[in-house]
Amino acid sequence: MRHRLAAAVPVVLSLAFLGIVVWWALGQEPPELPRTQNDLLALVGALGFYTLATLLRAERWHLIVRRAAIAATRRDTYPLTTVGYMGNNVLPARSGDLLRAFLLAPVAGTRKREVLGTVVAERLLDRVAFALEEQG
Repeated sequence: MRHRLAAAVPVVLSLAFLGIVVWWALGQEPPELPRTQNDLLALVGALGFYTLATLLRAERWHLIVRRAAIAATRRDTYPLTTVGYMGNNVLPARSGDLLRAFLLAPVAGTRKREVLGTVVAERLLDRVAFALEEQG
């Protein structure tokens, strides 16, 4: 009985969070599609900028992973960066970072703890960058 309950809790929580996201989304105003050429160019530019920023952050994490001597390729780390961002937007407490660490560990053949250390290092670099920006 206890094992079944432990297996059911993540499923129930996932469904509850999914329900909350759907409830929230239904209460939002529908987005307006670009109507002018300038609006379309602004949208394309924003998507391009976001793509570039995501690629740069994925490369940064890949370099941290490589520096930690974890056998992962860009083909492993880049998609997981996107999965992590999705998780951070949908799950509580930046759980997307945990998600990508736990998904990379079996692929790279290493312990989850080691990959989680790379995520911690990445967050520390973020904090350093913010601190330097505030001083500048």
